[in-house]
Amino acid sequence: MSIDLVVNCYERTYRDVLRPGFMSNVVKSQCRDFDCVTVLINNVDDPPAAAALASAVKDEVDRYAFVHDLLPGALEKCGLSRRHLRRLTHFTDCCLVAVTMPGPAWVVYWDAGAVLREPGDWITPTVDLMTRNPQIAVGNPNNWHIGLAERESLYVQGDFAIGYGFSDVAFVGRRKDFSRHIYRRLAPASWRYPLAHIEPVFEQRIDAWMRCTGRQRATYLPLVVDHPEAAGANYPAASPVDRLKRRAQQTIGRSMAAFDHPATRPWPR
Repeated sequence: MSIDLVVNCYERTYRDVLRPGFMSNVVKSQCRDFDCVTVLINNVDDPPAAAALASAVKDEVDRYAFVHDLLPGALEKCGLSRRHLRRLTHFTDCCLVAVTMPGPAWVVYWDAGAVLREPGDWITPTVDLMTRNPQIAVGNPNNWHIGLAERESLYVQGDFAIGYGFSDVAFVGRRKDFSRHIYRRLAPASWRYPLAHIEPVFEQRIDAWMRCTGRQRATYLPLVVDHPEAAGANYPAASPVDRLKRRAQQTIGRSMAAFDHPATRPWPR
């Protein structure tokens, strides 16, 4: 199996991600080798400065790229346009680029703030399971809310909780699955995502596609990923109308999440 590890950074994080040793530590924590190690740079005030830092750690990464350079091609592959991103462009553009850019057949997307509690290889057993069971579209390490994966799963199989749901903190999947017109599905259960009242971002779109098509995810229970960044710290301010809409959608979404196959149709244009 050929695997690309992709880490995204932006204005607030690129100086840390491109600091000597950071990417090496991310790779070491996964306890396996990668065919390619990629850094994506997104939404920075000084691109030349970011490029200089990226060039200085070329012994730790195989390549770096700017999201804005690759986004047009990613949108075309996915059947989207910039108007589909609207107010929340940077919650989606980096992931779209990561999963559609040229590279190895498998992609591991790793948020710059994600940290495994204990080093370990969750990727090899997850990809092995996904290869044996093509119904599983994505895999990830266990959530920092211990027990949540089991409660939300359809069933537990050995070290894995199998069910619906998706998170963009850390995941592995096939590039060929993501580089298609899958991003305009509607599943009421996906309204539980916190930004659904504004627009569907990447993780909500993937969640909706998986529910609409019966594709599932495998959560590797033995290894736990932490994400110390406060949830919602960089969300846009919500108006009173936004807050009402959010409460209504989340109530519907959480109640619908128990259903395996909600009704589907394309996202409105």
